[in-house]
Amino acid sequence: MEANSYEGTVSLIPGMYVRVPLDIERTDNNFREYRIGQLYSLDEVANTATIRFHGHVDDEQDEIECPLDYLDRCFILPDTTCELAHNGQQGRILYRCSDDFLPGRFAEYFVQIADVAGVVRLRESDLLVQRNRQDYDPQAQLLRYEFQQPVWKFPRDRLIEAYSELHNATFGLEELVGARLMLFAHQAEVIARVLADTICRYILADEVGLGKTIEACVILKGLRRRYPRLRVLIIAPTTLVHQWHNEMNSKFWIDLPLIHTDNDVVKASDAPGCILCAEDIATDDALWLEVRKQQWGLLIVDEAHHVVKQPLLYQRVHYLSSEIARVLILSATPIQRYKQEYLSLLALVNPERYQRENFADFAHLLEIQQKLLKRIAILTDILKHEFNPEDFLDELEPILKLLKGDQELFLLSQEIEKQAHQQNGSLETARALLAYLGENYQIERRVIRNRRAHLNIALPVRKLDSSFSYTPGTIEAETLDILYEYLERYARLFANHPLTAEYVRIWMHASASSPRALLDIVETRLAYLVTPETPSEHEDPQRLLVSGTPRQEYDRIKKVVKSQLEWPPPITIGSDS
Repeated sequence: MEANSYEGTVSLIPGMYVRVPLDIERTDNNFREYRIGQLYSLDEVANTATIRFHGHVDDEQDEIECPLDYLDRCFILPDTTCELAHNGQQGRILYRCSDDFLPGRFAEYFVQIADVAGVVRLRESDLLVQRNRQDYDPQAQLLRYEFQQPVWKFPRDRLIEAYSELHNATFGLEELVGARLMLFAHQAEVIARVLADTICRYILADEVGLGKTIEACVILKGLRRRYPRLRVLIIAPTTLVHQWHNEMNSKFWIDLPLIHTDNDVVKASDAPGCILCAEDIATDDALWLEVRKQQWGLLIVDEAHHVVKQPLLYQRVHYLSSEIARVLILSATPIQRYKQEYLSLLALVNPERYQRENFADFAHLLEIQQKLLKRIAILTDILKHEFNPEDFLDELEPILKLLKGDQELFLLSQEIEKQAHQQNGSLETARALLAYLGENYQIERRVIRNRRAHLNIALPVRKLDSSFSYTPGTIEAETLDILYEYLERYARLFANHPLTAEYVRIWMHASASSPRALLDIVETRLAYLVTPETPSEHEDPQRLLVSGTPRQEYDRIKKVVKSQLEWPPPITIGSDS
């Protein structure tokens, strides 16, 4: 097949299909885009032709006037849907009847017409086809540099250079192209590690201010790129849900609705996900039932160390974690000396491996952790060099003694011993054993933490602004002394009550806010002392620990201030009772 260029007006007649450049306004004839259109009329004086295109396309004209020198005859692609010009019947072009163009003669095609038996032979003038169905000779395109025109090399190189800079700036993470942020190196490492793992279940435990929220957002965007239909459920304290909403919208172009009721969840079933207040999950049973019905692809829990302290909320988040395939737990850096809280966080991210009830086993695992890590490092090093099964088993022996109750580990070690004479077989089993150890006994395997002291980056310096400090007047100082004495005695007397710390916090917060705020708390407490409510009207103490929305918070504070009055008589300052 050979496409012929223009051979004079005698060779072109109306009705023929020709190949037309879209950017005909260019003066250097270095055209980049072409369409196939039908010759409508010729102007031999002006040496131009009018071309009509079939099928409307936005931003493209349906008819243009083009110099004859720009036109080439062009075949229509096989298997093209067409319409008959004279009656509008639908058909399908099977193939052209000849591979050669004849000057002044129409090209002909074999066409199958809808609802008509057999195949007919029709001229191109009888067919209407879409403008993108051109079948042009690739050899002719190459000879004219259409695929690689030298004139386009400089702009193309500029584009490639700009894209490379963008790719490097985003640490190779395509998800950040178009995002309104720049990552620090430690954030890119966290994101790359999580996205590279087939099991996306991690605790992000960077110190405050190092960007856990940003890391989680980029991971979410990366997962949605792989799984476009993935839905995310974000659970955060009331004070942070609007921050999450704004971050997702302004920096990542993802609109996640804020959910407060079960009806909101139903309405948002087509959204890419939802943002829920942790407090609502803990107090609204109808909302909880609707949330657990939904299909979620990713669970993100912010400020998880607060979730651990609220039994009902923890129970519900734990259930979600066990049902959802991918989980990100965001928390302040877990401290190993708080073993029970640490175990609770690990049970959130990996419910199958950790149970809160197995505290004794977990405490033992913490104690032997350093010994295990040292031995695992030695075993890993053996695998990196020429593998020797006997050396591997010798170094494995101390681990088997530490974990003597693990039957699976013992069977893997036995398998290595049996396969010792089969180099590849024992090597693969050794790798499987190391993977088993890492997944089940390396506590920190799915905990990612960064500390400011270890990062060689210029982070904002946080300084205490003391310019607003002042020395209290005599009356204010005496009032604060009386308040501190009252709270100290109260905390000591009711040390075991679940609301005591919250009660003290509310008083201290009010005293640091304003005289009006402190007076309001005092009046609320005094009014309740005069007319106490019946015990049946009291709220569940655990629910009163959960902060509410701004409209609910004032009522919650009053209920806490009115609590505990069924206990011994109120404290009187200056009395030992």
